Amino acid sequence: MKLKRFVCAAACLLLALPALAGCETLSLTEMGEAEAILSAEAAASAEAAASAEAAASAEAPAQTGSSIPFATSFWDMNPDEYDLKDPAHQQAIWELMMQPITVLDVGQTEHVYPTNAPGIDKKPWKDNTAGELHGQSQGVHVLEEDTDGDGYVLIEAYSNDGTKTEDSYMKSIDNKLIRGYVKKSLLKTVQPWEKYALLVDKLYQKLYIFEDGAIIGELDVSTGLNNAKQPYNETPAGEFITISWVGEMVSGTMRERFSIRINGGTTIHEVPYRYGKDGTSRMYGEFEKEIGKKASHACIRVQRRKNEQGQNMEWLWSNLKKNTKVFVWDDQGRTNFPPDLPDATLQLYRNPDGGSNYHLDANCKGVKSKFLPLTGDFTYGDLTSETFKKLTPCATCGAPPRPETLYERWAFEAAQIGMEPTEEILAAFGVENK
Repeated sequence: MKLKRFVCAAACLLLALPALAGCETLSLTEMGEAEAILSAEAAASAEAAASAEAAASAEAPAQTGSSIPFATSFWDMNPDEYDLKDPAHQQAIWELMMQPITVLDVGQTEHVYPTNAPGIDKKPWKDNTAGELHGQSQGVHVLEEDTDGDGYVLIEAYSNDGTKTEDSYMKSIDNKLIRGYVKKSLLKTVQPWEKYALLVDKLYQKLYIFEDGAIIGELDVSTGLNNAKQPYNETPAGEFITISWVGEMVSGTMRERFSIRINGGTTIHEVPYRYGKDGTSRMYGEFEKEIGKKASHACIRVQRRKNEQGQNMEWLWSNLKKNTKVFVWDDQGRTNFPPDLPDATLQLYRNPDGGSNYHLDANCKGVKSKFLPLTGDFTYGDLTSETFKKLTPCATCGAPPRPETLYERWAFEAAQIGMEPTEEILAAFGVENK
């Protein structure tokens, strides 16, 4: 706009030149010199304006044509569009996490059954009831306000297992996105805690820790796995908040420490253990071998081993607070699932004199000092060779799983979305196409 005003002023000045300087008329030569001066000044101004505009564009956030996915809330996010390694994408997710959450104002483990029409009875379940939701911590998305004044609103959320109804239909819609009517008086808005937030991706079986717009750590998890006897074990997707610190839960001989409730009976907790024969030793091996793929009864099992940032389930227990926002991305409907492998050049270590493990640390604390430092004569990419094919990862120093183990996990999760391995994917894992 400044450039346009300058050019217009210059044009007016040229037209008025004959009347200047005491009404003396300028010669053609003098007129040409004046035009040249004004043209040079206009060009300089245009160049300065263009530079300023370019600088402003560089500083301003991208708008039209930006690669940052657009979503107004959790409920219209497309997980396939997000690159969790991109800081701009992390910031976009964080901004959605910090939005208020709408929950149902009933007990933490109390059930609410949205109906297919306002105010009707819940039964028969299949005809009248849309699904089963929990109070205080499970987020719901309001689709239609109470415009007609009948006291009911239309909401959507992911249904829970339905086992309290003892109805096969209600069990069958576990983790399905449902829509139904609830009393408007049940709705309550909660502002999430602003320090941390969590994202659980069921496709990748990862939990990502967010702080102030950035991912500060990731942990392996196991979410719910359906089976023929229990088709309702799936972990419901959706948005949630942490609501209570339950502590240790016991299911038969299986015990789960550091349980934090996020959805009725669904908690985030440490990978389970059983007591050993001595009655005191915690034996985790049975369940730790399943971490990184679906295995639970709906809860979110989190790794016990600390990551590079010193984070694990115990860290979450100690550092999170009530009303921490939790996003759970579903795996259904996903189309993009590339392999997630350690770099082939990652340096690994071993004891060449009979050691059975490979290590991430040359001075691993799980190895007797007389064998230290360990020998670093191979990399992660060498694990598929004959020399190293029998080595197993050390849990103490957090050595990454073998490529074939990661392939089994990838194939298991890929099957959930109907994805078949390509030749490129098989080659990435070092797996032969049989």
